[in-house]
Amino acid sequence: MNWRELWHRISTTRYTMLLEDEVDRLRAENRGLLNSLLTRAGVQPIDAPPLVSREGRRMTRYQRQTQIDREAFQKTMREVEKDARGAS
Repeated sequence: MNWRELWHRISTTRYTMLLEDEVDRLRAENRGLLNSLLTRAGVQPIDAPPLVSREGRRMTRYQRQTQIDREAFQKTMREVEKDARGAS
């Protein structure tokens, strides 16, 4: 662990971490809503950017569930795309 990471861990409060997690959750929710609307309009959904690594911090139960949901959604979208190509 370098000094920057150490300082970040010391200076970051629990409240700040909760706010960061809330921002991540809201971004994922907004992206999901946008992709839902795009899919209904017949447009390709937007790929989610990779999550920022948060070394030294364990994921919360909600973050783990969000990650599992995201992976399931991506798997479903790949299957739908594969079925759509086969039906054409």
